[in-house]
Amino acid sequence: AAVNLHNITLPDRFVLTGTFIEPKKVSLIPNQPPPTNTYAPVLLLSFGTTLTGATSQFSATGQRLNSPGLAVTPSRPDIPANLSNKVLAAQHPSPFTLVLRVERGATSSTGHAMLFVGDIEADSFDFAFNFASGGSLTTATVLEHIRIGIGTTANGINYRASVYVTEFEIWAPNPNH
Repeated sequence: AAVNLHNITLPDRFVLTGTFIEPKKVSLIPNQPPPTNTYAPVLLLSFGTTLTGATSQFSATGQRLNSPGLAVTPSRPDIPANLSNKVLAAQHPSPFTLVLRVERGATSSTGHAMLFVGDIEADSFDFAFNFASGGSLTTATVLEHIRIGIGTTANGINYRASVYVTEFEIWAPNPNH
């Protein structure tokens, strides 16, 4: 599942939410388990060659919240195993939600990323939208795409990953109030 919203005008402050269920990784080699590569349901903003936002990474060690492309890598720990086990349960898996709050300023911007499993906050953190490639997100930045779906690592070969997107929302202040 993937949604790609193109050329959307957003105010300086907004919140994106994406709810997912049933993340899976399947080997493309018959009778072999999938490789241990990372895959991630994503809620991303893109402009130019920059892609940033919030992801829920699944790896051999567990599930964690991340924000790719930042100058300061978040290096978040895995969420508690009991929560990721609910997400990956074969019977009655729990939905999980990524939330990305964005506050753009004239010279810099801040973000807040959250990961919920069901209605439990599994992790959250604040960050600055300063990028490893240089520059930062500002009020002048034209957001070209909002992307929600699944991503894999650059060396993600011999497997496919999937997730169902069950809900996507954009929240913004009412300019008339």
